[in-house]
Amino acid sequence: YTIQQTTKLYVYDASEVSAWAVLLFGNKVVWNDRSSRLEVGDWAFFPCANGDRALPLINAARGAVQAVLAEKIKDPKYEAVSAPAVLACVDLLRTGGFGYTPWNDE
Repeated sequence: YTIQQTTKLYVYDASEVSAWAVLLFGNKVVWNDRSSRLEVGDWAFFPCANGDRALPLINAARGAVQAVLAEKIKDPKYEAVSAPAVLACVDLLRTGGFGYTPWNDE
């Protein structure tokens, strides 16, 4: 990395990640009722009006991913890429949580 002395703050060698990546793979997610936001560690904060309702879903997704990873460790031949939990998390990451499948009556 490079150090540059200046009067402004510059960030080098940083990568942007989606909020869902932080929520799924970051530190433990907690709900702060006072500030109405989801908090990941002491460094990422997400305003969320219904975070108390979303947190159990986030924790379920995190748990499902951990279960798939544990199964893959136990059985290296396990096809983790086709696990429903992995597919759901891939959709969350790909769509930013706005993905859906239209209902088809046919």
